[in-house]
Order: sequence, then structure tokens, then C-alpha cells
Amino acid sequence: TYLTLVTAIGAFSSCEKESPVEVYSEKKILIKGNTTEPQGLDPQVVTGVVESNIIRAMFEGLCVDHPSDASIHLPGAAVSWTPNEDFTEWVFKLQPDGKWSDGKPVTAHDFIFSYHRILHPEFGAKYSSMLYYIKGAEDYNKNHKEIYLFKDSNISPELLKEIHFHPNTEIDLKPFEQLDYADLSEEKKIQYIEGAGLNGLSKEKLEDIRQNPELAQWPELLGKPERELIISKLISTLNKDFWDQANVGVQVIDDLTLKISLRSPVPFLPDLTKHYTWYPVPQHVILKYGSMTERRTLWTEPENMISNGPFKMKDWRFNYQIEVDRNPHYWDFDTVKLNGVRFLPISNQYTEARMFFNDQLHVTDSLAPELIEYSAERYPKNVRQETYLGINFLRLNNNLEEFKDVNLRKAFAYATDSDSIIKYILKGGQKTATGMVPAMGNYKANDVVRFDPKIAKEFLAKTQYASSPGKLKIVLLTTDKEGAKLVAEALQAMWKQHLGITVKIEQREWKSYLDRMSNLDYGISTGGWIGDYPDPTTFLDIWKKGDGNNRTGWFNDSFEAKLTEAATTKDPQQRINTLSDAELILLEDMPIIPLYWYTSNYLIHQSVQNWHPMIMKNQPYKFLDLKPTSPAKTDKESAK
Repeated sequence: TYLTLVTAIGAFSSCEKESPVEVYSEKKILIKGNTTEPQGLDPQVVTGVVESNIIRAMFEGLCVDHPSDASIHLPGAAVSWTPNEDFTEWVFKLQPDGKWSDGKPVTAHDFIFSYHRILHPEFGAKYSSMLYYIKGAEDYNKNHKEIYLFKDSNISPELLKEIHFHPNTEIDLKPFEQLDYADLSEEKKIQYIEGAGLNGLSKEKLEDIRQNPELAQWPELLGKPERELIISKLISTLNKDFWDQANVGVQVIDDLTLKISLRSPVPFLPDLTKHYTWYPVPQHVILKYGSMTERRTLWTEPENMISNGPFKMKDWRFNYQIEVDRNPHYWDFDTVKLNGVRFLPISNQYTEARMFFNDQLHVTDSLAPELIEYSAERYPKNVRQETYLGINFLRLNNNLEEFKDVNLRKAFAYATDSDSIIKYILKGGQKTATGMVPAMGNYKANDVVRFDPKIAKEFLAKTQYASSPGKLKIVLLTTDKEGAKLVAEALQAMWKQHLGITVKIEQREWKSYLDRMSNLDYGISTGGWIGDYPDPTTFLDIWKKGDGNNRTGWFNDSFEAKLTEAATTKDPQQRINTLSDAELILLEDMPIIPLYWYTSNYLIHQSVQNWHPMIMKNQPYKFLDLKPTSPAKTDKESAK
């Protein structure tokens, strides 16, 4: 019960000897809660906030965040940056004293290597789309090698577009994984080849098509010589890297000058470079422990990891802590006041709060809903409730037969009461999401999604399940966090009450949850998205076909056409309007159900200095400081 919880916390709130917060404030080492164990710390492999919190301490991009004003870009690995008139080309001058934590210089070649690595088709970075603003990056990453292979051939561009070079994502290739291709029937081979796409086939399969052209779907006007040319060129270029032919828009002018050419105007490029996908990674270390395209090699082991930010890896003890300490080779060493940061993977919010009240933490990652009122009353100077540029939503598996019906998707959406979840479970000042994109700058949030049981029933009536909704077998996938089950049970009750549909809840630990969501092994999945930069595209681009963060199986050509139109629009307001139109297409199809826009609720010790509200919770550690102080006391204790 709430009373029991408060009593338990109070029992841990007295201090008779010097507390960890006092000790580490003296040492200038920040102790911070960080939810859970990170999946990894390679900036080009990971995708989560948990990992980002640590990576931002060790690495930095061309620009860095201002400690209190998100609209100001400060020098990071770059000392200056200059765009051309229409923001399609930028020149970055790197720090003359920029060094890796092993003392080697950071050069423009490191950035080229990093962008090449994250975009390499064989590397498989889920966040590679963050770099698609660069000219040629998307074609290279999506292995559109036909653009380069047949550039000077007699095959017309129109015919090339009709050839199935690329995977058909509607075909599930999982059943083929355990089968021998040679044993497949002709019908199954045709299905596999269409699903994989010609560019993704091995020599064995391409040779099979050479002998049996009917296995691939060829345009009628494409003759035998052209088919033979295509097969031969594809075989001759297997395992070949097309980076040079792709002319991806990144160029080394000299060791300290990097030029980035973009496919359309991007006035917010400095914001993008603050995201960890744009960070440089140490070429000399990565190649020491493997090839460019190998993932999870020994380079991220604590004793091997080299970085270019204000801190460097010191210690990584699984499920206990990750500790970074001050980087002596950092170009802006004198600005850094902290000697280190300890990140603790505390998944239980009550444990985290108890540790804070017991002066074992400087900053919590979050604050349990049941403790918000208690903390506001007893520790008002330590409680923070701030706007957070993010949204909580539900993914619907659009590959699932049931959710191929948009009417069923909308039935679930209109039967979802986000207001009640906020009021009775979350209690953290969150706002009901009426669209995907929260209001920011000149962008006004779309007012589309709402709770309306009557409309929900009308949509359900249009489906084949209208007369027997109880027969639907849908699984709701969520995490193993303590608050996740409460929200899941509330959703389960709403859908049962308003639709007559019983949904089964499955909780999984973080890695298993991510794996199942990525593999579309779910019916409905809880999800969240934090803006990577303050622009609507950070909430819209993830729903493009094939994006590693989509994880719904949904795509819409009209939606993507609007995003493309917005990308080439120079007038700022017209661009915003076009992006809003794109969002309306997303909301009309309802592949996801927006729940609420985030707030950030957490506790912070009074010893922490220069910590300011940030809408993306991306406080730059280099500006933080710790002032030695006495243990935290409640107002009542202070009055004694």
C-alpha cells in the first residue's frame, strides 16, 4: 500500500555517518540512476535512451548542447560550421586539439569512416536512417547498387524500376531460414526470390535464375541479353562495397575540414550532429579488433574502448554500474568540472527513490507515480517535473492478419482511454496525445486521436469480428518494469469493456522485449519515442518503409511522398504544413495508437550544479558540477 511504501522509505532516510552522496560530491563523481543494463555502447549499434545517457558522456559530435538553451549550438568536435545559402552544403572545421582518449588526433577521416560504417548495408545499423539527409546515403545503405551497375547500360531507367532488385517486405522469409534452398519447390523458390530481392541473393541462387529465368519476375520488354547482363553483373559484384561509386555526400577537404552535402535543405543539421548516430567512432581501434562491418567486437570492452568526449570508460560491471572518468585528452578539458559519472542500472523505481532518499544517488532517472505527491510534499526542492520531447504509444503489428484491417486498428484506438491512464496510474502531468507529433516551434499538434467507445464499436462492426470479438487472440507485449504491468492491465480492461476483446499480456525483460518487437513477434506492443532533435521529422521519419525503428510492418507511399515533398520545400511554414499533412495520413491509417506525450519526473540532489531543464533530457555532462553539501533533509527535518 501507499502508506507501507512511505513508511519503508522513511526508514531509510536517516543518516548518522557520511553518506555516499556526501563522499562522492567531495570527489566530484556524479551518481545517476539509468533504468537498466545497456544493450551495448557502440554508438552505431544501439538505439535506446539508456545507452544514449552513457554514450553522451564519452563521445561528442560536431556540435554539442548548450547547458540551458536547446536553440544554441556549441562547438564540439567542430570548432565552427558554415552552410551555403540554401543549407544543402555544410563545411565543418574540426578542433585543432581534438583527440581520442588515447591521445591520437580526431580527424575528418574518422568522420568519413564512421558515416561509411553506419551506412554500410552489411553493418545493419537500425539507426542508419538518421544519416539519410546526406546525399546518396539512403541509396548506398539500402544497397541500391543497380543505380551504379547499369548506369551506362542500354537498359532504360523505367525498365530498371520494374525489376525486383529489392526485398518485398510483405513476404515473410522466416520459414525459409531452416530450409535448404536447393530442396525448395519452384513455387517456393519464386516466393523466396521475390521476398529477398535480386540484390540480396547469393551466387547459387543467381545462377539458378540464370538457368531458370521464370524464377524471377522480369518486365515483359526485358530481353534475354539484358537479363543475362543483370545476372552476370550481380554475380561479379557480390560482396563488393559500392561506397566510392555511391558518391555519398561526405568529403575530406583536409585533416581538419569536413564537407557534408545534403539531398535537400537541412537548416537544422547542427541539431542532428548532436545525436549519437552522427558521432565519430575510432577507426584505429575498431579495425584493430575486427572489420568495419563486424558488430559487437572487443573494441567496446572497458579496457579497449576509446572515445572523444569529456569522459572515458573506466569500469563496466554488469548489472552493477558503468563508471566513466575525466578524459585527460579532451580538447575542452578545463571546462569539465566532474571527475567522473557512475551510471547505475536500477530498474525498480521504488528502489531508485529509496536510494535517493538515503543519499545514495545524486539524480534518479524517473519517479514512480505513487511517489510524486509524497516527494513534492516532503522534498519539494528535489522534485522535477518537466516537459519531455517524447511520446508513449502502442505499435500494432500490421503484418498480423487481424491488424491488416484498418477498422480493427481504429476500433482499438478509439477504445483507449489515455486520460484515465494519466490520472490514475501515471500521475506525472503527462498530456493525452491527440497525434504522433507533440507541439514544437511552429508545429501545432494534430487533434485526431481521442477516446470514444461509440465510434470504437462502429469500427469494430465493420470488421469480420463484429459478431465474435471474444474469439480474437491478441497478445500485448510490454516490458518487465513495475509500472508497465499497471498500464497494460488498464488497457486490457478498456478493450474488454468497450470492445469485448480479451487481450493477453506478456511481460519481457528489456532485451527480449526489443528482440520480439524488432522481429514483429507480437500483436500489440507498448512503445515510446524520444525526439532526437527538435523537428517534426524525428517523429515521422521512423514510419518510413524499412526504417529500423518502424517495427510495425506498415508503410504508405503517400505518407512517404509527403515527407519527400517537405524535404525539398524551402519555405519554412509550407514545409511545416506538408509535414502535418504527412502525419494526418499516418493517423488515418492508424498503424500505431498514440497514448500520451511525456513529462520527465525525477529527483535531483541539491549538490548538483548547472543542471537545467532540457526537453530531451540530454544535459551535457561537461558543464555539470557538484558542490559538497550535507545530507538531504525533508522540510520537517530541517525545521528541527
